[in-house]
Amino acid sequence: MDVGLPDQLRWDDEFRFDDGSIVLVAGNIAFKVYKGLLAAQSMVFSDMLSTGSAHATQVVDGCPVVHLSDSPEDLRHLLRALISKEQILVYAQDFAHAYTFDQLAALVRLSHKYGIESVEKQAISCLKTYYADTFDAWEGPKGFRAMPEVGQGIGAIRLARLTNNPSMLPVAFYECAILGGKIVQGWTREDGTVERLGWEDLERCINGYGALCRMIEFRIECLFKVEPGHTCSTRIRCKTGMRDLYADQIEFEWTTTRLLHSVADSVEKWASDYSLCEHCAELIKERDRGERRDLWTKLPSIFGLSVEGWDTG
Repeated sequence: MDVGLPDQLRWDDEFRFDDGSIVLVAGNIAFKVYKGLLAAQSMVFSDMLSTGSAHATQVVDGCPVVHLSDSPEDLRHLLRALISKEQILVYAQDFAHAYTFDQLAALVRLSHKYGIESVEKQAISCLKTYYADTFDAWEGPKGFRAMPEVGQGIGAIRLARLTNNPSMLPVAFYECAILGGKIVQGWTREDGTVERLGWEDLERCINGYGALCRMIEFRIECLFKVEPGHTCSTRIRCKTGMRDLYADQIEFEWTTTRLLHSVADSVEKWASDYSLCEHCAELIKERDRGERRDLWTKLPSIFGLSVEGWDTG
């Protein structure tokens, strides 16, 4: 019997089409969409919606109702990819549209669950612009707005394993490790679900964090405890500046384990504060890139991972 929407449910603000043919319920949100369009893009949807429609005991707005176990947030992201009103592709090389990690994670989870291979591949490709397997890709433009400080590396580890993409794991574990003790708080997904690492993965992060901490002093020495470059025309001034910069970094400033991240944004300020010439400032950037590339080659071993084809050059 056709009835109105039950009081405990509400219509989604974005996906309620007047001519829709199926009502999907996720959580307490109802989505009125096109059964044929979803079925054409996913055999899982096709089978599930056909069975659900045939045995539907609830009809709302003239459409059979199918209840899903997904969160409404995740389902909304998937529907935006399948029934797009604006952006057609999930992943584009020009990165004109930068996604959030939550959006991409939802697309991966649900496209994998419902067998929508094209969406899964595009979402994974976008994630790999950050969770990369080559240093040059890591240095390149990103396809989404990465916020490692909120623990999204935990989600990346789960997605990498869900989709059998082990090349994403080293950067994901690095991202978790640089959080230090905060990693135990887990990562809160958009729908409020909290994901945490298992004991084995937590041990990898703790060991990796320790390894990164032990590298800090050596990194500072490599960058600052050096002679000015051969093209420096103010050697005495720059030598004094480098010495003072090194001392301050050792004693006060360098407290981060983000050793894979570039210091390029800080170099201009250092050059100004410590009266370094342009050539010596550029030399710091070059040394930093070399040290980070070297760290990149060691990243899998730092976290006890074996990744076939990892960039070691």
